[in-house]
Amino acid sequence: RVKDTGANLVICQWGFDDEANHLLMQNDLPAVRWVGGPEIELIAIATQGRIVPRFEDLTADKLGKAGIVREVSFGTTR
Repeated sequence: RVKDTGANLVICQWGFDDEANHLLMQNDLPAVRWVGGPEIELIAIATQGRIVPRFEDLTADKLGKAGIVREVSFGTTR
């Protein structure tokens, strides 16, 4: 259902349960989990996306847009 909205990346403040993680992987949707509250708010502002509490609440008009998404490591943390 998430992919049907047009999403191609999922960012979550908390972890995913095993079923959600399995479904995301099965549908080739990369996911970032355990993103801090202030950081996820900044991501939402930068991408003009909306933060939703549940997958079921996600719609195409709530998606943000970003050109390139990459992970950068600094020292021993990501």
